Amino acid sequence: KKKRMCLCRVCLKPYNPNDNNEKACQYHPESFTGETSQRWNPPGVTGGGRIEIFWTCCGSHDKDSLGCVVGRHKSYDEPEIEAPIGKR
Repeated sequence: KKKRMCLCRVCLKPYNPNDNNEKACQYHPESFTGETSQRWNPPGVTGGGRIEIFWTCCGSHDKDSLGCVVGRHKSYDEPEIEAPIGKR
């Protein structure tokens, strides 16, 4: 009998529900966005017009970096309830 695979709504990867565990899903809980570097300049420093693009949760500049949080996979069949974010 073929095992039923699910699609994780968090990391968007297929997984076998029988193999799901607390460290199966690795993801970023926040967004990949950009801000001008001026935000981090001390007062009086001019410039900083360059856009810094990063994950807001961990500061990684690599869009394809592995997530900074781990937890269980969540299928689209499971109810969406606000639960604590996985462990960093």
